[in-house]
Amino acid sequence: MINIGSDELQKLYIAYFGRPCDPSGLNYWLSSSNQTLNLIEISNHLSMQDEYINYMGNKSIEFQINKLYLNLALLQLESQGLQTHPLSELNHQQLRQKVLEL
Repeated sequence: MINIGSDELQKLYIAYFGRPCDPSGLNYWLSSSNQTLNLIEISNHLSMQDEYINYMGNKSIEFQINKLYLNLALLQLESQGLQTHPLSELNHQQLRQKVLEL
């Protein structure tokens, strides 16, 4: 099993929840990654959390893309740029995969 670093987990938390991971959550996921879970599995678990669903999980793909850019890169796509952006054609599962690539 590949050990996951705290920087990778923090990026996931910021992407999914718009906030850094609290210390107890960070320890939990680091421990889980050392035992059984890889980064993709942790990402999938985070994307199913109530906090994520309430934050942006049930929103449009366009909304999620803008939030990801705001959360990770502090950039917001302009309306017409979003329409031509390759991520705008993704479904929710594909978007979660792209979070891992950011």
